[in-house]
Amino acid sequence: ADSPRMADLTALAARHGLHVVEDSAVALGAEVDGRPAGRHGVAGVYSFFPAKPAGGIGDGGMIVTDDDGLATTARMLRNHGQPAGKRFYHELLGFNCRMDELTAGFLLRKLPHLDELLRRRRAIAEIYEEGLRPLAPALLPPAAGFAGRAVYTYVVRAQEREALRAHLAGEGIETAVYYPRPLHLQPAFAHLGHREGDFPVAERLSREALALPLHPDMAPGAAERVVTAVQRFYAAGR
Repeated sequence: ADSPRMADLTALAARHGLHVVEDSAVALGAEVDGRPAGRHGVAGVYSFFPAKPAGGIGDGGMIVTDDDGLATTARMLRNHGQPAGKRFYHELLGFNCRMDELTAGFLLRKLPHLDELLRRRRAIAEIYEEGLRPLAPALLPPAAGFAGRAVYTYVVRAQEREALRAHLAGEGIETAVYYPRPLHLQPAFAHLGHREGDFPVAERLSREALALPLHPDMAPGAAERVVTAVQRFYAAGR
């Protein structure tokens, strides 16, 4: 996952008396400036949703912090606001966010293999990079260089995206769109009064973004087959 310039952000926050909480949902195992993603601010959060690089078998996540008070509050909030050892005593208005034992057990077995799983993801991304970069500008791969990154998805910007999706589907290759509608055009934000055209860059990206298959258990040669199929599409004069 790409990360911002954390040193600049933490310095800015310090000047204004603010705390930095890192949304590192897809970045467990990545590094930023030589430190683990999620470990630059007062707290970091990771996701164990099944689709994420460190995914489990159900919903769940993790908060990391060196702040004992924040850790205590987080533990209370995840368990209906109850302090440790004080069942049915609700010091805070909390939630039912306890991870079930099956998911926790699965993750305890999986996480020791995270480095290898991320290595496989990076290897697939490098195959895509090598084969698809020459297709620019008709198809634009993400920024090159995958060392230290937790590659979650491999999203390209594709001219004639829907035609490319149909072509790949015909080859038995599944793709996804992240995301088809920008936030300012979502019904939930209609009260803000934005219209189509207000944010043209976001709208263009939503029309062009296409995620290619990427997961650590892809069969040998599968990534190369995706590259060949995309190359064939654009070689046909697209």
